[in-house]
Amino acid sequence: IKIDDLSAKEIQECWGKMRKAKGWREDEYVGKLVANDISQRSGLPGFGNGREVLSKLERSIEMAMERLGDDLGPKTICLTALDVGIISPVEDNTDLASAVADLDRRIGWYRVKASVKELIDLTKINYERQLQNLPSLQVFMNRMFLGNAGTGKTTCAYLYARVLTALGLLSKGEIVRKSASDFLGDHVGDAQTKTSAILEQAIGNVLIIDEAYAFDDQLYGKAVLDTLVEKIQDGPDGQDMAV
Repeated sequence: IKIDDLSAKEIQECWGKMRKAKGWREDEYVGKLVANDISQRSGLPGFGNGREVLSKLERSIEMAMERLGDDLGPKTICLTALDVGIISPVEDNTDLASAVADLDRRIGWYRVKASVKELIDLTKINYERQLQNLPSLQVFMNRMFLGNAGTGKTTCAYLYARVLTALGLLSKGEIVRKSASDFLGDHVGDAQTKTSAILEQAIGNVLIIDEAYAFDDQLYGKAVLDTLVEKIQDGPDGQDMAV
């Protein structure tokens, strides 16, 4: 018997019951915004249904407690759109402004700069769509940076990771840097195990793989690439990870 994922209406019902059980109130439309946001990942591999709702609620309460500080009390503990992450990705975002400024100072990199601008514009559009209770447009975060030696591929990857983190597209937003050698094993099966472990560590974060050309062989490197493709191709934004 197949049990379907929760619908948006059911997610909102779960959210309301969990929120009330924890003693919190919410601003108008917050529950609907949360349900709309979570339900967009329904059907994707790894989607957590009720677990997803509880995790979102706990993160939102943490944000609200930081915002309220000493003003916590029965009449003040109320979740807002800001607490649940429905916030403008650009307005007063000093981290984003700093990352974009560092990127703009680089000579060349015209395609990179255009790609980052498109990403920022897309997050602006999704913010407006969330406020109107419309489904967000898909955000594809994985990137491959190609170029000759000295073109700044690793530096570029770091700046791109900073942009993703500043936009709040990942739950943790830390940068996990690995070189190709960290994935390769000494015997059959070792590469897959190492790759899976690294990807597990990268959940919620940006994984930067340096010197990835070392995967260009027919044995261990191919095993790494096969595992990467298997793990990250299933959805554009359903995994909470950027590679």
